[in-house]
This record gives sequence, structure tokens and C-alpha cells, in this order.
Amino acid sequence: MKKKKIYVSYSWDDKGNKERVKKLVLSLNDLLKNEYSIIFDQDIFNKQTQDVNRFIVDNIVEADIVIIFVTPSYVIKADRHDDGYGNQNNKRSGVEIETSYILDRKHQKKKSIITVLLDGDNLPKYIKELSFIREKTDEDITETLSKRIKSFVKERESVCIDINNEKLKVIDESDIENIDIEFSYENEPARLCGALWLSNNYFTLEHYQIMHLFKKIASEDATSNLDNKKVYSFYCNYFNIEFKTYDLYENFITKIHNAMCTYLESISDFEAKYEIYSRYPMNNNYEFKLATVDKNIWIEMLRFANSFDWDNGKSEWNIFQRNDYYMHIFSPGISYNTKYDPCEHTILYGINKEDFHSNDVDIYVKVKDIVYNSKTNKIDKRKTWSVDMTYKWFKKEFVPFFCKNKKYSKDIIYFEDSYIQKEDIFSQAQMFYMSNRAGVNKNELKQLREVLIFCLNKRSSGGDLGYIINKLGIRENLKTDDEIIQYLESDKFNKNLMESNYNSSIADDILRCIRSFTDDFSTHKINENDLEYLTKKIHSLVEKMNIVNLLDKYQH
Repeated sequence: MKKKKIYVSYSWDDKGNKERVKKLVLSLNDLLKNEYSIIFDQDIFNKQTQDVNRFIVDNIVEADIVIIFVTPSYVIKADRHDDGYGNQNNKRSGVEIETSYILDRKHQKKKSIITVLLDGDNLPKYIKELSFIREKTDEDITETLSKRIKSFVKERESVCIDINNEKLKVIDESDIENIDIEFSYENEPARLCGALWLSNNYFTLEHYQIMHLFKKIASEDATSNLDNKKVYSFYCNYFNIEFKTYDLYENFITKIHNAMCTYLESISDFEAKYEIYSRYPMNNNYEFKLATVDKNIWIEMLRFANSFDWDNGKSEWNIFQRNDYYMHIFSPGISYNTKYDPCEHTILYGINKEDFHSNDVDIYVKVKDIVYNSKTNKIDKRKTWSVDMTYKWFKKEFVPFFCKNKKYSKDIIYFEDSYIQKEDIFSQAQMFYMSNRAGVNKNELKQLREVLIFCLNKRSSGGDLGYIINKLGIRENLKTDDEIIQYLESDKFNKNLMESNYNSSIADDILRCIRSFTDDFSTHKINENDLEYLTKKIHSLVEKMNIVNLLDKYQH
């Protein structure tokens, strides 16, 4: 059987990078040598003199798969003159020559491109929309590459079936040789796509479908209460699969869980890097609202900003690049402005509110602008601004200056403050589990019971005694906190706790009782040290809530 060819594209500029790529190729070759032939330029050029152009043409065109190892040097070469083809008057690098062939390959569905982000945060413009591999260790890179290569080949030889129209039901019978699930990460911020494999068929999974899978894994204990079962089932909104062995089932669940953990880490990194904080995206383009103002005021703000266009001369204040549709904050190379370095800082946009009767405009910033600008300038108060830096500049510098010049009061604009005072963690948990957004296991119910007993021992329930009795469904005529504690520790209550099928509802009731001791408005609130201790007691419930909330935030 003829081996499939793999071509490797990378930058030679950095000697350390050359050595690293060589080691990665050798490791990958060990994993794939029986099925694939890796075409590696260092192997060829070390053995014989060869024309670079001829080597590329002879090998990249016929390769079944192209692996691109991306570093900052690679991006600069690939993006040269914004078209990847470079300056025709100068000698072109190998990367520039390869780019034109990779562009052709990109539009051919039967050809495969695998991008690996080795260093830096950016991809060449022409492959920005493609998924990429980013791992912490070289060992993980080769392992992921090996899996991706095999999945590409498998996909090429398989049939894609749409699962959006109706739910797929699969029983793991002997005719189903393989059930698997795989995920790919796209650009920054990370968006996901995936595939569910059933022998020679595969079903594509879109971002919102994968978010549903992640929330199911995060909110349910999928591996509990499975003892002595003959069939292990996984149910979701898009497919049902029955596995004949626990090992197959556990492997399937573990793959989804591991992908979820990787995604959550990437989203946390994304929010920290661009200083998103508690803001919610307006849409799946990751645009974040900063303020709301009357449309006529926004137009006046644009005109005011344009009056400081650098064409009008030097300014000791901020410089703007003239635009009638958005606010382009830009510092030129020469100005009296010493607060900022010469570069593009940020862009502010305005869009009409969806409310038909409103004349207001939402002012927002696009993360993709920040990502683009941060290629050449790091995120910094003097250079490219994060979401929060843009917000602070707009609120504390631009709007006060505008209002002072135009003699407006500062309340003409409503700001979307990201530092919203949150309720205590028990109030947040109560609202979350009341909505039945995640399951609660028996051990977590026990933890909640212990927290309530602790509160009753620490503080008198006072006027909330009747409320607590009612929420716990106690029918006995109890009159003191001690009697409630005895009831909570009784076999009767524990039996009810362990046999119930409505765990989220019981958790909601117990959390309501606990709130009598944790609410800011409570007359018998426990102290901060006790509150911190009790928060740790319910850490699994809090973690579950935080994960589901974060997945909800980026589900579209």
C-alpha cells in the first residue's frame, strides 16, 4: 500500500525553532512511519543541493496533508504585503513561496491543512478561520497531530450525515466498529467544531451543540450510579448512544470532559488577556457593550472626535483618525501627546438598539480589532487597549472632556460597568439551582445539610424559624433551632434526602434556609470567616455553577 505524503511548512529564521520542528517531525514519524511519509526539507537539503522552488513544487502539490508550524517569524513572512506572496522584487523566502500553494489547497476540500501554533498568539491572515493545535508540551503536540492526521484521512474516506434535523440514536452493536468524538479549536477567542464518528460515518458538531455537551458533562455526574448496568447510555439533545461496556462509555465521557477543560482554560485566558471581566458578549462575534447614549449625542461625539483629527495639527489631547461611522482612536508618530505611543489604540462603534421605540445607540468594542492590533503592539495603556482600558478611557477621559466642551451634564450617557456588585455565593447558588440548570448529587445534598446545621449552631434563626421549617417540609411541631438540628440529623430526614429524585429542588430549599444566615440584609448573618469556611464546604456546587455560567456566556 502506497504511503500518504505529509509536507511540513515552517520558518528557518530561528535556529531554536528549526531544531524544535526537527524533533517534532522525528517524533511524529515514529508514530506514523508505517502509514505516512513525512517530507522534511532539512532531511533533503542536508543530503543534497536542491532548488527551493523545485523542492516546494515537487512536494507540496502532491502532499496529502500539509502541517504548518506557526511562529511570529512565520506570520511575518506569510503576511508580507498582506497577500502572502511577498515583494516580487526581492528574493522570496520558502514560506512566501509555500503560501501561494497553501492558499490554493485551502479551497480544495480533499486537501488537508493542519496548523500548529508553536509560539506567539497569531496566525497568518489567510488561515485565520482554520482550526489549530496549541498544546503545552511537544509530546502533546505530536500526539494531537497524530490523531488529527488519522481523523483527516478517516473523514476523507467517510460519509458525513447531518444530525441537525432529527436526533440520532445509536446502539453499540457489533456492526458499529468504532464510536468516537473529536474536537477542534478555532482562532481567538476559541470557537469549537467537532465530529461524532460511527465507523465510516461522521456527524459534524457545531459550536452551540458542543456547548450543550459540555454543559451536560459539567452539570451531571455521568459516571455515577452505573453499577451492574448492562447498557450505559449517553443522552443529549442531538444524539443518544448506548454503549455495551463501561470502558467504552467512560472513554467517551472522558474525551468530552477533557475537551471542556481545555476550552474553559482558553476562555479564561481570553477573558484575562483582553480584560473582559464580567461583561457578556453582544453576539457570537465577541462584541462587548460599553455604554448607551442618544443617537444624536453619539453623532455629536463623532464630530467632536473628528475635530481632533491629526490632519488638523498637533494636539496635547487624544488624536483621532477621521471617520463618520465609528470613533477611531489613533496616535500618529509626531504629536504633543506624551501619554500614548504612536499606534492604533482602539475603535468604538455605535449600533441602534433593537427596541423599535428607542432612539438610543449601544456603544461597543470589537475583540477582533484588539486581536488584530495586538499583533504588532502589546496590550498596554500606551499601546493597544483592552476592553476594560477602552471603557475607562471613554468614561474617565473622553466623555468628561466632551461634556465640558459641549456643556452637557455627565448623565447623558449610561455606562455598562463591569464591576457589578454580586450577591453572596449562597444567594447566587440558590438562584442557579432553583432554575434546575445543573444536577445535585447525594453527597452535595449532605454538604448543604451540614452547612445549614453549622449556621443554626452559630446563630439563632430568630424570625426566620417558621420560614426554615416550611422550606424543609417539616410537619412536626418544632419550636427551636435545636429541634430543627435534631430533625436534620435524623434518619427520617436523611432517608428523604437520599431517596429523592428532585435533588435540585431540595438543594434550592436548603439554600433558601442557608440564605437566612448569609444575606446582607439578614439580622443574624454569620461572620466573614464562617462564610469563607462554608463556601469551601460547597466548592463542588460552586464550581459546577461557575462552569455552566461561563459556558452559557459563550454558547452562541
